[in-house]
Amino acid sequence: MAIVGILYMVNVASIPLMLSAIGIYFILRGFNVDQRIGGAIKNFMQVFRMPAYAQLRTFAAFTTFILFIIGLYMGYITTIGAIYVKYPNPPDPLTYTWWWLDKIPFLIGSFISGSIDLAAIALLITILANIVYYLFSRNPRIWGAIRGGVLLLWIWALLKRAGVVLITGATGGLEDPQVFLLAIIAILGMITLTVTLIVTRMLGRMYSKYFRRKT
Repeated sequence: MAIVGILYMVNVASIPLMLSAIGIYFILRGFNVDQRIGGAIKNFMQVFRMPAYAQLRTFAAFTTFILFIIGLYMGYITTIGAIYVKYPNPPDPLTYTWWWLDKIPFLIGSFISGSIDLAAIALLITILANIVYYLFSRNPRIWGAIRGGVLLLWIWALLKRAGVVLITGATGGLEDPQVFLLAIIAILGMITLTVTLIVTRMLGRMYSKYFRRKT
C-alpha cells in the first residue's frame, strides 16, 4: 500500500489505477489467493529436495502431461489435414450431416494414427518412471508396472493397426492384409501378455525378500 502512495505522489500512478490496485489487493487477500500461490510455490520447491528417483517420477508426470496434450493436438491436425487431402472441398457439416457421419471411421482412424504415437510414449514414460521408483523403494508393485508396460506396447500396436484399417476402409475379413495383420497382432499380444504374467510371477517369488510391501 505504501508503494501505491509513493507512486501517486510522484505522479506515476493515477487515482483510478490506484483504486484498481487497492481493489485487486483486497480481493487477493480476501480469497487467500496470495497464500495459495505461496503454498504452490513452496510445494514446487519441494521437488528439488526430493530423492532422485522421486524427482524422476515427478518429471515423468510433467512430461507425460505435455506429450499427451501435444498428442491430442497432433491427432486433431492430422485429421483435418487428411480430410482436405482426400476431400479437397468438404461440404458443410450442418448441411451435409449424413456425408460427415459416413466419414466417421475415416476421421477416427486419422485421429488415432496422428495421436497414438505421442500418447503411447507419454504413458510409457510414466510406467518406466514408476518401475525405477518401485525398484529403489523395493515395492512389489514393480511387477504390475512391468506388465503394464508390455500391455501398453501391444495396445499401441493394436490401435496403430486399427487406425490403418479405418483409414483404408478395409473390407473382406481376414482376406484383407490389414485386417489379417490386426488379427495377428491381437493373438501375439495375448500370447506375450500370458508369458509376461508367468515370468513376473516367477520373478516375484524369487525376489520376494527384496520387494516387500511396507506396512
